[in-house]
Amino acid sequence: MIYVVPNLIKEKLLKKATKLRNVKYMTLEELINKFTFSYSKKAVYYLMKKLDIKYEVALVYLESMKYLDDEKTYFDSKLKFLKKLKDELYPLLNIDKYFSNYINNKTIIFYGYSYIPKFVLSKLSSFNIETKRRKVKNFKVYEFITLEDEVAFVAGEIAKLISGGININNIKLICGEEYFFTIDKIFKFYNIPVNIPKKVPLYYTNEGKKALQNIALRKTENPKIAEILNEYYWCENLEEVKELIEYDLKHHFKEEVEYENAVSIESIENNEFNSDDYCFLLGFNEGKYPKVYYDEDYLSDKLKEKLNLETSKELNIIFKESIITSLSNINNLIISYKLESPFEKYYPSILIQELNMDVIRNIKKNYNYSHLYNKLELSRYLDDLIKYNAFHNDLVSLYSTYQNINYGIYDHKFTGIDLDDLDKRTNKKLTLSYTAIDKYYQCEFKYYLSHILKLEEKESTLSLIIGNVFHYVLSKAFLDSFDFDEVINKYLLDRSIILSPKEHFLLNNLLGELKFAIDTINKQMQHINYDKALYEEKVIVNIANGYDVTFIGVIDKILYKEIAGKVYLALIDYKTGNASPALDNILDGLNLQLPVYLFLVRNIDKFMDAEVYGFYLQPILGNAINIENKKSYEEQKHENLKLVGYSVSSIDSEGEFISLSDKSKIVKGLKEKKDGGYYSYAKVLTKEEIDKVCTIAKEKIYEAIENITKGQFRINPKVIDKENVSCKYCKFSDICYKNESDLVYLKKTKHFLGDDYEVD
Repeated sequence: MIYVVPNLIKEKLLKKATKLRNVKYMTLEELINKFTFSYSKKAVYYLMKKLDIKYEVALVYLESMKYLDDEKTYFDSKLKFLKKLKDELYPLLNIDKYFSNYINNKTIIFYGYSYIPKFVLSKLSSFNIETKRRKVKNFKVYEFITLEDEVAFVAGEIAKLISGGININNIKLICGEEYFFTIDKIFKFYNIPVNIPKKVPLYYTNEGKKALQNIALRKTENPKIAEILNEYYWCENLEEVKELIEYDLKHHFKEEVEYENAVSIESIENNEFNSDDYCFLLGFNEGKYPKVYYDEDYLSDKLKEKLNLETSKELNIIFKESIITSLSNINNLIISYKLESPFEKYYPSILIQELNMDVIRNIKKNYNYSHLYNKLELSRYLDDLIKYNAFHNDLVSLYSTYQNINYGIYDHKFTGIDLDDLDKRTNKKLTLSYTAIDKYYQCEFKYYLSHILKLEEKESTLSLIIGNVFHYVLSKAFLDSFDFDEVINKYLLDRSIILSPKEHFLLNNLLGELKFAIDTINKQMQHINYDKALYEEKVIVNIANGYDVTFIGVIDKILYKEIAGKVYLALIDYKTGNASPALDNILDGLNLQLPVYLFLVRNIDKFMDAEVYGFYLQPILGNAINIENKKSYEEQKHENLKLVGYSVSSIDSEGEFISLSDKSKIVKGLKEKKDGGYYSYAKVLTKEEIDKVCTIAKEKIYEAIENITKGQFRINPKVIDKENVSCKYCKFSDICYKNESDLVYLKKTKHFLGDDYEVD
């Protein structure tokens, strides 16, 4: 026996089965493939390469050629074209030559489909096909002005069923995606759990992105992605079929986590409902019920007639009948439609008139099941009264019940996140960096939106591309066999970066500045005593506090030397914008970039006990050149490329970083007096003070981790000396609705080493 049944109904049948039966299940699509052919990704790829077409177009061609008769000659140009392609593809098609013999003595039962295609019927002409005539019920349908009123009515009816003892798993919604947002919102007001299909494509998940980035490795921990990749076993280089894999990832979806007991959303097409199911069909509007087909497919109605396929006119008749049959087969059904949504107007389904449905209008609202929804409705009625002098019939009764709803009062404060929800969102894992910590101390809520809710989109701006190119080139520039142009071209090619002519022009001009910077740094290095270097050194620090915390940073350059087991080092971070090494307000968690590098370098084994000579920024771009009569333009450019930052005030001769007597030629402002001390404008710290800077960085990192894992995400932007340093470039200013009471006013402080200490 063969059951031809949709997958959804197949799952229901298998759940009901009490004993093993000698039954083969297949879908209608699988049956058609048995009569015609199925195809692998290799066939799709062949068409794409041969005809230079998109994946979707190749699929249309393959699906259309299924219905061609191999024994016929076609004269229509489109059919001739498809026939020729089919002949070429023959070795790549999966054809079951023995299927007709296999089904010869089998009973075939079609179950759950709204109709059997003519093509299939022609293949089963020797079989007796039974069809059941529909029994049309008398239907009632509820009319609502708005989509929200329609959903609220359904929520109230479901709440009534649940309170009456109906199992929530027997309650079904039939609706389109335009309802999902409002259902999610209103059902929460009624505390009704509902499983709403999220359908997140694998392409947009971290696992999907990672699989594409490392496509040559063919490795992934996700079983669905692994299954997709395995379909391309025939291709040695997956880069060649990346477009196909991207398409597959966009059309396969992430595994959804669902409530065990909840209302479900199902389709009415090719589905079956149990006798004790309670179904709510929302959106019974024109264009949706019934669906309207037009003569706009690749195979026109004229060609479909030649191939014994249903025309659009026939499909419209079939699907209208199937909708009526499906409605008639549901025991407990409530149908509703809306006349408008926030975005468009709607008309009732033509079936309402054709079937003489009883339309119920002006439905009285049910206020028995949700205090929260009732209060929101009261607020809406008060708005209508105050703004438009419109009086709602239910206003008096609701107002007498809910007299204190804080109407007209808005509290924008973030009320916090449930710690269980935080644990689920993060999986009790955090990956942090200086950028993340800096964002947290600028404004905790900004961090929450960006790193917990992940609302910040990654933008590939030209300035970001330039910054990344410069850092990459500088990580290679001081190695042996460095070739400037080769490194640039490799970077752009490996990352598939495509620039406009205008962007190319700007980048090429800036690359000239980069060459100048590299030449200048090479000249500076001639006066540096430290003979060893690490570039783009990635440091990972694992921190345990109940969460699995990973703190990551990349130090652009570590210069060091080793003498008799003793290590001396200097840290350098390249900057393509205006740079400031200031340590102002580090006790408030701000300006921690250089201190964080100190913390990171102390977590590298060989540098744990090293003496730090200094920690610096090196501006590569961004500083304006002022006209000075005493210096040439080139001299001023050299001046701008000096290191800026903090140096140790005293170190033994073996640890001396700079060989020049005038250290300010390498480090800006590092000018010694005749007595061996430094001028007041020099940024110098003692060894103990440098250690304290490192300790402060560690303390602020651990403090941030503690607060993040406790769910502390206040709206608290910082204002320093009348300048709001947190909101200036914030992308979330239209979300937080901050006001004066949220601002945290700070004084610019440099007294991290003691109340009387100050560093210029």
